[in-house]
Amino acid sequence: GTVEYFLVAGGGGGGYQLAGGGGAGAILYTNDYPVSTSANCYITIGAGGAQQTRGGNSTIQVDDAPSVFVHGGGQGGNGTGDGVPGKPGGCGGGGARRRLAPTAGVGGTSVNPQPSPTYSTFYGNPGGPGSNAGNPDNNGQGGGGGGVGGTGGTAAPNAGGAGGTGLSFSHDTNITLYGGGGGGGIWNGTGTGGTPGSSIGGEGSP
Repeated sequence: GTVEYFLVAGGGGGGYQLAGGGGAGAILYTNDYPVSTSANCYITIGAGGAQQTRGGNSTIQVDDAPSVFVHGGGQGGNGTGDGVPGKPGGCGGGGARRRLAPTAGVGGTSVNPQPSPTYSTFYGNPGGPGSNAGNPDNNGQGGGGGGVGGTGGTAAPNAGGAGGTGLSFSHDTNITLYGGGGGGGIWNGTGTGGTPGSSIGGEGSP
């Protein structure tokens, strides 16, 4: 027979000091995953990552079917370094400020390790880059983390990048919003922190 699954991984944490926002954990979905009635099923749900830590992966393992794996969100690039990129993950983390590098950190890529089986639908997006200018040292602000519904926003001189949007999914009669990316960080008093993706990601902190 077959079963339906909706597998969500843990979101990544943001970085330190004018850093990129954390990427959301990616989502895998299908309504026709093949299992037998006698099979053992083992499910792991990834936890959200602490600051500067990647989100946990989520997995399904069944005796007689291909295992399912979805990446946790990538952590945001660390603003204490020079142009540190966001880390890859289910949704990529946002890039950090430029600091002493020629350019700001780029957003982390979105990674789907599950191109097969083809009956899974994947939701994930990359993070946004930091900015090259802004703050009293004029060396940039942090980019937004990717969300399951959209790419993380690019930072501006006076604002952190917005977190990528989430998506709403309906289960039975309930509609739930999932997977908003975290906003990019800024220098306090020089603008606004990156807005959280769909109001459910973390806000960029000054």
